[in-house]
Amino acid sequence: MKKLLCLFLASITLLAGCAENAGSAESAKNSRSSDFEALLTAVTENGFEYEISEITWDEDVLTGKAETIIVRSGEQEERFTVYSYSSNNKAQTDTKIVNESGYGFSYRDGRMVQTSWVSYPHFFIQGRIIVFYVGDEAWILDFLYDTLGEPFAGTK
Repeated sequence: MKKLLCLFLASITLLAGCAENAGSAESAKNSRSSDFEALLTAVTENGFEYEISEITWDEDVLTGKAETIIVRSGEQEERFTVYSYSSNNKAQTDTKIVNESGYGFSYRDGRMVQTSWVSYPHFFIQGRIIVFYVGDEAWILDFLYDTLGEPFAGTK
């Protein structure tokens, strides 16, 4: 009887741990804004495949939660960063940090940072997300322009 009880308790503990892990994955998905989800829907509706990976920066450029979207079209692969915010206002506030050229950042505390990129920077905003793409691949730029409109900073 003791063995049966121990086996039962071990099973409950294992199931609870699995449910907790599933819940945290579901919670991460549910914490994404409708704007983020609409972007992912547009990716798949355009026939692309994607995967998402979290980013950990040494120093954040923008204040939103950053995630990389890796988009594939056949043999081609491109990446862009999505910064997610709790409100449209917070996203709009971060647009003011990015210099019009996309090559610099001016922070409210007076700091200014100039940067260089391996290719042309493009910054888009859609509701509660800012999308940042560095590159010049026509297929992904066509997708971003069609989905998000004109960039607010960077190469246009």
